[in-house]
Amino acid sequence: MFWSTRSRPTPTSTPSATGGEDDGQWYNSLKLYAEVVKTTKEVASADGIPFTWDDGSDSELKLAVDEACTAQQSASFFPAGCGTNFAVYVPSGVNYRFRPMNQTGAHIAAALGGNGGLPNPPSRSVWYYPARSINGQAAETRPQANDISAFYGKCQVANNERFIVLPVAPWIAVGGPSFGFRVTDDGASLCMAHSAPAPAP
Repeated sequence: MFWSTRSRPTPTSTPSATGGEDDGQWYNSLKLYAEVVKTTKEVASADGIPFTWDDGSDSELKLAVDEACTAQQSASFFPAGCGTNFAVYVPSGVNYRFRPMNQTGAHIAAALGGNGGLPNPPSRSVWYYPARSINGQAAETRPQANDISAFYGKCQVANNERFIVLPVAPWIAVGGPSFGFRVTDDGASLCMAHSAPAPAP
């Protein structure tokens, strides 16, 4: 996106007129970015989670959006704008029911570059855009399996449908819940909202 300043290999092709690469080629990428920022702000405010965006975390999110959209488009140039009509899963330190899965969330974030880095090894960039695994079979823990199953159902992700995975390392670190949303021609809308945490005994 126009946000990214990180160098990349010289493009071997130019953007096409499909998959978001038109006069509004960054429009869907912007929807994705804006929904993540809006949702984390709203949840942090409602549930007293100590999280705020700063210049560093904002830049890291913008880079991650570019990485994810480029993976979605299987583009040989960087960055590429996102297409439309897709679901986004934002895994975190706890699942959408506030069940702990910090190691899982941190593992995904680290594999995809963590705090402003790049996927290591680079072949892991495909993790940004996986296909649905039936009944959450790719999950590492029960809370994550419950999370992914809820994401598939609430966000209407069909078998073998691809979706974007976008971990936000600072959100994981403070224990913010995971969430999911869909990006369409009409905008972005939350489809897997968090459940309020149980009151302290």
